[in-house]
Amino acid sequence: MSAPEEDLAERIASAWQRERPGLPVGSIRILTRIRQAAKLLTDDRRRTLALVAMDAATLDLLSTLRRAGAPYCLPTRELAARSLISAGR
Repeated sequence: MSAPEEDLAERIASAWQRERPGLPVGSIRILTRIRQAAKLLTDDRRRTLALVAMDAATLDLLSTLRRAGAPYCLPTRELAARSLISAGR
């Protein structure tokens, strides 16, 4: 049986310390925990959007239009700039 997931950051740091003694591993603990939290939030968002048959890109675009205020429309360039979308090539 493997250790609880909460210990993943510590296990990774310990493995690096074992394999490369003296290697600074403090940031590995922090970054691994941030990555774990981000994954949990991303998975939850994906599940929630699936309940309403929407993807993240559509939500981002609709949110951008809503924030623009009535009449909830923007020129294409402005919509792209406000929603951090880059032009396709």
